[in-house]
Amino acid sequence: LSTNSLSSSIPSSLGLLTRLTSLNLSGCSLMGTVPGMLSYLTGLYALDLSSNALNGTLPKLRKYSRLAHLDLSANSFQGTVSGGVGKLSLLQHLDLSVNQLNGTLPKGLGRISLLSHLDLSMNSFNGNLPEDLDQLTALTNLNLASNTINGTIPDSLGNLTNLRSLNFSTNLLNGSIPASFGDFSHLLYFDVSYNGLNGSLPVSFSRLSALKHLQVANNQLNQTLPASISSLISLTNLNISINFINGTFPAAISSLTNLVALDVHFNSMNCSFPSYISTLTKLTWLDMSDNKFWGPLGETIGTLTDLEFLCVYTCHAMPPNHTIA
Repeated sequence: LSTNSLSSSIPSSLGLLTRLTSLNLSGCSLMGTVPGMLSYLTGLYALDLSSNALNGTLPKLRKYSRLAHLDLSANSFQGTVSGGVGKLSLLQHLDLSVNQLNGTLPKGLGRISLLSHLDLSMNSFNGNLPEDLDQLTALTNLNLASNTINGTIPDSLGNLTNLRSLNFSTNLLNGSIPASFGDFSHLLYFDVSYNGLNGSLPVSFSRLSALKHLQVANNQLNQTLPASISSLISLTNLNISINFINGTFPAAISSLTNLVALDVHFNSMNCSFPSYISTLTKLTWLDMSDNKFWGPLGETIGTLTDLEFLCVYTCHAMPPNHTIA
């Protein structure tokens, strides 16, 4: 019944359909709370109520012990997520994103050993990352973006070696990016932007040869960009802007010939304008503003014929502290 304009509440009578194995009411303009009688549908393996206007607290999840797929995203559910979710041992897909859920991340998540997709983004979860998160070794997609999760990122999360996508952006995380993340050999997307992380990109990231998107903007990274970044040959999008990255702009970046977007603005890099950017001929977006690059652009930019956005604002025409005779 998905994507119909039902514009009503969920009828309690649905709870009488006890042989149902799949219920999809996504995008139906449903409103109100989830009726308690829905918990009678204990044979469900798939429940999708996403993209509605449902409110109140979450249904009692522990009742749905056979669920493999649960999507309650894009509603207005409030309150906390009970530890009962950890009893859904057959669950593979859990999406509670874009709601108004709060409290700490639910306990017992680590017991859902088959879970491959976990999206709790765009809520108001707080507290630290759960200690048992590292037990979800089947995870391919982990999205906790846009919450208020704090504390450090446990090194033990490097156990999640099947990850294709990891998004911790827009939280209150601090400390460094774990070196163990270099073990994510299948990772395609990595975003920890808009946190309070410090240190540098781990040298171990050189092993992430499949990585396409690397986003670490708006943190407190404060060391040089490692030359080992040259190993990320699949990168199409690199954003290290709004940090305190210093030193020179590594020539190794010239190896990243698949880059489409490069944003390094608002850092403290100090060197002549890197002519080797001319090798990045697929670039459509280049922002090197608010650094201490100096010297002429020369023919460097002229070779980047696909550019749609270019910003080199507040770069210098000559080396800093240069004296004209």
